[in-house]
Amino acid sequence: MTFKHLAVSLVLAVAALLAAAVDAAVVQAQTSQTIMDYISDDPTLSRMELALGLTDLDDTYNLDSDTSGPFTVFVPDNNAWDTLNAAFGEDFDIFDDAANGYATLEYFTRFHIVVGEYDASDLNGLTTIESELNNQDIYLQDLYGELFVHGAIVLDADIELSNGTIHIVDTVNMPVNIPPEKEPTTVQFQTPFALENDPAYWDLGVVPGYYLMLGLYNKFNYDGDFTLTWQPYEFDSTNGAYRIAIREYDPVSSEVYVERKVAYHWDSNPNNELFVYGAFGWGEVIWMGSPHYIVIEPAEFSTYVDAGTGITEYAYDLIDSATPQWSDVFSYTLDEALPASIYDFPFFVREPEDAVP
Repeated sequence: MTFKHLAVSLVLAVAALLAAAVDAAVVQAQTSQTIMDYISDDPTLSRMELALGLTDLDDTYNLDSDTSGPFTVFVPDNNAWDTLNAAFGEDFDIFDDAANGYATLEYFTRFHIVVGEYDASDLNGLTTIESELNNQDIYLQDLYGELFVHGAIVLDADIELSNGTIHIVDTVNMPVNIPPEKEPTTVQFQTPFALENDPAYWDLGVVPGYYLMLGLYNKFNYDGDFTLTWQPYEFDSTNGAYRIAIREYDPVSSEVYVERKVAYHWDSNPNNELFVYGAFGWGEVIWMGSPHYIVIEPAEFSTYVDAGTGITEYAYDLIDSATPQWSDVFSYTLDEALPASIYDFPFFVREPEDAVP
C-alpha cells in the first residue's frame, strides 16, 4: 500500500468513525429525551403538543417523565390535525372547545396512546393493538412494504425515547363511535354478513380522495333482507310490542344519529324473538360507512280509527322501565363482491407514492 493509499484509507476510516459517533450522539440525545420533549422540539408536531396539553393527557400519562411508561404514541403531524379540524367546518374547532372540556380532542388523542413499547418490527407482526381509548383496537396492516396504522401511513418510525417510542403518521386515526349508553350485545344477527371485518371509511370532504378509516365492520348488502333475534323482555302489558330501530350514528358524535328504519314486532304476548328486516332502498341508507346499531325497546300500543280514512291505526309508547337491547356495530356495502381493502378499489385509493400494486 502506498502512502497515498494509506492516507486515503485513514481519512475514510476517520470519516466513518465520525459518522458513527454522530449517529450515536443522535441516538443518545433522543433516548435522553422524553416523549413530550421530542414532540415539543419538533415544530411540525406542535398540534399534537397542543392536543396533549389541552386535554391534560401529557400529565395523565406523565409523558414528560423519564420514569413513566413505556408508551407507544402514534403522533399525527400538523397537516393531519389541520385536515381533521377542517372536516368539522367553520363552526367548530377541536382546539377551541374549552366549554366542552376538549372532549372531542381527547377522544381522538387518547386513541393514539398505547401502553407498552412497540417498534415497527413488533407492529408488523400484529393485526391489532389496544389503545388507551376504552381499550379500542387500532388496526395494523403491512401493504406494499409500508406499515399502515388504522389506515394512516407511517412517515417516520421507531423514534426511541426515554419513556417509550413514537411513530409519526400522516392521519389522525378515527375510533369506532360507540355510544356511551350502549348496553352489552344481546341482539344477534342470523343472516350471514356480506363482508366480515371489512374496513369502513369516512370521507372528510376537505381533501379529494382522502378518507379516514373508522375500523373493521361487519357489513350487510343494503338491498338484502336480514334476520335477527334478541332476548325476551319481561314487562306487564296485554298488548306489548318490540320497537326495532336501526340507528345510523355520526362517525364522531355519539349524540347525533338518525333512525333509518323503524319497525314494530308485536302480538298479544310477544314471545317470538325473531324478526326479518326487509331490503333497504337508497333513501333509507344515506351513508353506508357510518356505524349502525340495532336497538330494541319494549313498548305498548293502543289503536284508534283515523277519522279521515276510517283505517285503524296504532300508537306506541315506550316502556321506560326496561333496558334497551343493542347489537354490535355494523355497516352496509353495495355488493358483496366489492374487495375487502380500499387499496384494491380505486374510489378509496390513498397509497404511498412509490407503491406498486
